[in-house]
Amino acid sequence: EAMNQKMANFVQVHNYTVREYEETLGKLANTNELNRERSNDDGRSTAFRALEEENELLRAQFKEAESYFSQDNLKLKEVNAEKEALREENDALRAKSEKAKEVKEGNKQELIEFDAENEAIPA
Repeated sequence: EAMNQKMANFVQVHNYTVREYEETLGKLANTNELNRERSNDDGRSTAFRALEEENELLRAQFKEAESYFSQDNLKLKEVNAEKEALREENDALRAKSEKAKEVKEGNKQELIEFDAENEAIPA
């Protein structure tokens, strides 16, 4: 009977030890799972921060490009205004030139007529 009692105690201690071991393994597994999740969260947070930084950089580059575009647009408007002014000046000069040609032709015609009148007058 003492042997049976020792065996029962051994089995009871063994079962208790196994249960404790399994609980400890379970806690470790949960801890590892939590650590893995935290690690994943840290990784996601790091990736998110990197994306935020990249986004800020892209926003800054976009604003810079937008500024250059605005400046270029302003320069283009100025160039177009100068071009239009030169076109108007050219048109005015062309009109003056046409008028001068008409006056020249008129003067030429008057000179021909004058010469014809002078030749008709007897010397």
